[in-house]
Amino acid sequence: MESLFFWTLIFSAAVIQGLLMAFLFLLSKKKSYLPNQYLGGFVLTFSVMLAFFLCYWHMLQYKYMHINYSLVSLPYLLGPLFFGYIQALLLNKKLNPLHFLPFISVFLIYAPFYFHSAEWKMEYFRQEINLIPFNHFINKVIGYGQFLSMAFYAFWTFKLFKQNPDYTNGKRGLWIKRLFYFFLGTVVLFIIGSLGITHFAISRIVDYILVFIMSSFAYSISTVSFLNPHLFEKKVLDKQLKYPRSSMTDQEATNIIQKIELIMKNEEPYLEESFRLEGLANLIGIPSHQLSQALNQFYQTSFTDLVNQYRIEKAKSLLSPSSLKHLTIEAIAYEVGFSSRATFYRAFKKFNGISPSAFIQQHKRGSSQDA
Repeated sequence: MESLFFWTLIFSAAVIQGLLMAFLFLLSKKKSYLPNQYLGGFVLTFSVMLAFFLCYWHMLQYKYMHINYSLVSLPYLLGPLFFGYIQALLLNKKLNPLHFLPFISVFLIYAPFYFHSAEWKMEYFRQEINLIPFNHFINKVIGYGQFLSMAFYAFWTFKLFKQNPDYTNGKRGLWIKRLFYFFLGTVVLFIIGSLGITHFAISRIVDYILVFIMSSFAYSISTVSFLNPHLFEKKVLDKQLKYPRSSMTDQEATNIIQKIELIMKNEEPYLEESFRLEGLANLIGIPSHQLSQALNQFYQTSFTDLVNQYRIEKAKSLLSPSSLKHLTIEAIAYEVGFSSRATFYRAFKKFNGISPSAFIQQHKRGSSQDA
């Protein structure tokens, strides 16, 4: 009993700390910084879920009926908010509101239950009231949907890392990776819990580990924000923070850039889908961090954008009517090194302002006018 009280105290402190950090991110002067808005929402959801877990530990759902089903919709927020934070941090891009549709849908399904009295809920659990048709089936589907949603966003976050490897270096990159591991651990434990473990001892151990991970996250984010506050500041400061003791001169950077342009023009290594920062650094004969420094600090671009620019220019030369007789747009995307059609379309529109299809039509109109 004393052990349970001790851990409850530790985890309750984590809840309070998490709630404080969430409100700091959402309400501080830095609230206009887009990633902090998503992170604040993520930490708030995490902390509220942790609080409800503690209530379930102490069987308070039988004493306070309003606790029941309170957790059902919240896991559908974790994935979008986490992915939104990483996407905003790496790409400075807002999340499409449609990502929150599953959360809103689940909340609306259970909304009639939330607004009833405690006495009514007591009768409901005695199965004297059938509020939701096929409620057992719906509960099971929504339960599986929770971990599927989280697993889906964990996968897309990982894919985002793979597409932007140069953004995951340095202190900020280390923080992002650790945060991802916390989230991944939560996803795995949610999956284990959702598989319907019936053995009480094993189920309780899974619960303990899950709550421990969630509490560790709350303490970690507080510690990191105190020791490294710049990780939560606007990225315009990154250039000064990333290379505080830079000894690279403008001439050295210029030499590196000239070598990059020569290699890209003559050898075209970017046509390989697996081409990475380390590969270009090896071709030039310098360490990866030095190449990244030259690109970010002096060339004002990332490795990913640099490679995609070369790929898009190559693609534009292939999007002529004569080439399209033999190759589809998708085939050209793979030909110039892109891993998917969707990635190619995004990059093409980013650098040209129009889609590849629109570019082809524009090219055809220009050719007909010349004729």
